[in-house]
Amino acid sequence: MCGRYYFDPQIDLTDLKRKLSTHYTQDQLCELKTGEVFPGDIVLTITEFGPALMNWGYNLFTKKIINTRIESIKELNYYDQDYRHNKCLIAVSGFYEWSNDKQCYYMTLKNTPFYLAGIYQNNQPFNHFSIITTRAEQTYNIHQRIPLVFSRMEAAAYLNNQYTIEQLSQIKPELIVKKIPKTSL
Repeated sequence: MCGRYYFDPQIDLTDLKRKLSTHYTQDQLCELKTGEVFPGDIVLTITEFGPALMNWGYNLFTKKIINTRIESIKELNYYDQDYRHNKCLIAVSGFYEWSNDKQCYYMTLKNTPFYLAGIYQNNQPFNHFSIITTRAEQTYNIHQRIPLVFSRMEAAAYLNNQYTIEQLSQIKPELIVKKIPKTSL
């Protein structure tokens, strides 16, 4: 489960902001969150149409869902349309997971930024998204679920519908895991 992630504010977003400025007002662009990102924040995503600003929190009846199990996408009709037509990627530098004893771990890849898989709902002025999670293997001793993590090449294939749900469940990148001292939180 992913309840917080990090997007390095030092990453140059000049070109992306220029593209985004054709779809969003300057006030909306100012809402873009970098650094530590929490549910409800407006963040950078990538769709098949290009970069987009979205709100982290998918509306499911009366709840805001921040994570969606890949198994639920397969089993529940509620997600069917958005999974087929509204896939997105969430650009991140890393994400956080907590163990049962409340120890925080920061997880990243060798090459950053990288992408988390998501689905989104059309909304105004910002679409709403949820991060897709899968069963953890490498980090199962920390947390049983992790976001579905993609390299750049895998990310493009995801947006182009080149994976079945079963294939997505098999993607298991080699994460770099760092224990965060409890005094740092």
